[in-house]
Amino acid sequence: MHLDIHTIIDLLFIGNFISAAVLIAYQSSRRLQTPYLQFLAGKILQTLAWLLLGLRGEVSDLLSVHLGNSLLLTAFSLEALALATVKKPNRDCTILFPILGACSIAAFLLFAGHPGSVRIVVASSATMLIYGAMNLFILRDTTGSVLHKTIGASYLLFNFILFFRAGFAFIFPDMILMSNMPIQEMTFLPLYLLMLVGGIGFILLLKEQNDLLLQESEEKYRTLVEGAHEAIAIIQDQLIVFANQKSADLVGMPLTDLIGRPFVDFIWPDDLKTVMENYEKRMRGGKIADRYDMRIIGPDDTPLWLAVSAKWIQWQSRPASLDLMTDITRRKQLEEERERIIGDLQRALSEVKTLSGLLPICASCKKIRDDQGYWNQIEIYIKNHSQATFTHGICPECMKKLYPEVYEKMLRTEDAEDRQVA
Repeated sequence: MHLDIHTIIDLLFIGNFISAAVLIAYQSSRRLQTPYLQFLAGKILQTLAWLLLGLRGEVSDLLSVHLGNSLLLTAFSLEALALATVKKPNRDCTILFPILGACSIAAFLLFAGHPGSVRIVVASSATMLIYGAMNLFILRDTTGSVLHKTIGASYLLFNFILFFRAGFAFIFPDMILMSNMPIQEMTFLPLYLLMLVGGIGFILLLKEQNDLLLQESEEKYRTLVEGAHEAIAIIQDQLIVFANQKSADLVGMPLTDLIGRPFVDFIWPDDLKTVMENYEKRMRGGKIADRYDMRIIGPDDTPLWLAVSAKWIQWQSRPASLDLMTDITRRKQLEEERERIIGDLQRALSEVKTLSGLLPICASCKKIRDDQGYWNQIEIYIKNHSQATFTHGICPECMKKLYPEVYEKMLRTEDAEDRQVA
C-alpha cells in the first residue's frame, strides 16, 4: 500500500492528538509528575507542529517551516527528557535536553533559508542528537527495567533511519519535506510506529513506576502495622476484614481464623451494649469519644482490658472502623489494687481515735472533764477517746505509802535474792 507524505503527516497529527488525549485521561485522577507533564507537553507540541507542517504551501513558511520545525524539535526534546527521567530524576538530563533543544532550533533557523534538503539534514541530525543523548542515559541506567530499555532501543533504531534520511537528502539536493520518495515513507511510517510505541510505552512506564511506589508503600505499611505494639483491626459490616498478628495474639487464635469473624464474638458480655452503641454511632457519622476502655474475652475466657482508639475510614470504597487497641489489663489490675489499698486505709483511718487540743484535768485527783462537762477518771477518758486499754498495777512509792508491811517484806525478799546471787 502506497501512502503519500501528506497522508502520513495527517496520521501523525491525529495520532499525537489522540496520544495527548489518552495521557490526559490516564493521569486525570493521579498526582501529576514532572516527566508526565513534559511528555504530555511534547505530544501537544507535536500535534501543533504536524498540523503546521501538513499545511505546507497553504500557510506562510514562517508558520509552516520556521514555527512548525521549532515546535517539533522542542517536542522531541521534551519527549526525550521525559523518557530519560521517568524512572528517577536526573539533574544532568534537566540541564542537557533544554540546551540540546535550544541549539537544535537555533541551528535549524540558521539554515531555514537554505534548500529543503539542507533543512532535512539539519532537522534529522538534530533529532538524532536528541534521541541519541536520551538513549545514552537510558542504556547507562543499570536499574532500568526491560520495558524502559526496549523503548530506548526503539528510538535508537529510529536514529539509524534518520541517518539514512539525512544521507539521502545530502545526495539528492532536490529532496524536500513533501517529496514522495521511498526514503520519506521509510522515515515517517517508522516515526508513526515510534509515536505509538513511545506513547503506549510511556504510559506503561508510568504504571510500572506507580506500581513500584505502591509496592514500596505497601511494604512500609505492612512493616509498620505488623511491627506495631498495638493490635490493629478494621471492622466493616460488623466483621473483622483486616487485623494484624497482635490482634490474633490477644484473642489466642490464628490470624486466618480471625479474619471474617463478627467482632461481637470477642466482646465481654457486660460491655457488649456500650461497644455496639459506639460502633453504630460511629458508622452513622456521629460524634463519640475517640478513645475508651472496654473488655474482650481472652484466650482463657477471662476478661482482657483494652484501651481502644477508633476512627471512621473508607475501606475499599466503603465505610469501616479502624480500631487501635492496647492491652491495659495489668494497668487495670494495678488500679483495682490501688483502690483496694486506699479503701482499706480510709477504713482504718476512720476507726483511729486521736487525742488533740487542751484537756481540762483536775490538779488534785487528775480526773479529766469531757465535752459534756462530766469528770472522768483519766484511764476511762483515754480509753473512750483512743484505741488504748489499761492494765492496773501499783508503783513502789504508792505501795510504801499504802501498804508499808507488804513493801518491807518485798524489800527483804529482794535483798535475800541479791545475796544468793552474790
